[in-house]
Amino acid sequence: MAALTQSGSRRKYSWWWDSHISPKNSKWLKENLTDMDSKIKSMIKIIEEDADSFAKRAEMYYRARPELMSLVEETYRAYRALAERYDHATGALRQAHRTMAEAFPDQVPLDFNDDDDDVDDYGSGDVDDGDDVPHFFNPADLQKQVKDFEILQKEILRLSQENEGLRIQIEKGQPEAMNLKETLSKLEAEKEAALLQSKESSDRLNSLKSEISHTQEEFNKLKEEMQLKLQGPLQYSREV
Repeated sequence: MAALTQSGSRRKYSWWWDSHISPKNSKWLKENLTDMDSKIKSMIKIIEEDADSFAKRAEMYYRARPELMSLVEETYRAYRALAERYDHATGALRQAHRTMAEAFPDQVPLDFNDDDDDVDDYGSGDVDDGDDVPHFFNPADLQKQVKDFEILQKEILRLSQENEGLRIQIEKGQPEAMNLKETLSKLEAEKEAALLQSKESSDRLNSLKSEISHTQEEFNKLKEEMQLKLQGPLQYSREV
């Protein structure tokens, strides 16, 4: 199956398309997101591949599994690094806000919540789309995405274990199949030998029948000759 079209992919994977941002102030973040986009595309391409038969699908899965596992692991690590970077930046921002609030209590409020609308305005002039930034950096969303990747990784591991179990069963069944094949071959050979022996016995029996018949004919001839020889002297004695 060919790769999904962009419109179809947008509908099916909106959770990915809708989360794109274009950071300007962080080269590390931009590279991280670009690399992550590439990995997501690769994973979607692998997941969307199809085949005509179960055997081909199993072969494709077994062949693509290491690559998919590697992509999931790398993407998960990227999200973890992003979460740690965000956590560090949030801590520094809170500390700076607290310091400013202590230095200028009349101008800066002490309460600070990174989920407030004030965070949306922080550095809003430095990014292309300000609405995407709080959505992407929402800790709950980030945690959910990391959790989703953990679930995906566990599911792939489960499928991998099932596939390994099937492979072991097939490997165990192969010797039994070979033994059955050898047994069938032996039985076939014994059958052929029995048929040959039966034919030889039948031929021998027919030969014996023929010999008995020939011997019976010879015996009858000798009997007739003996009777004729005995009848000659008897007839002569009667005439005398």
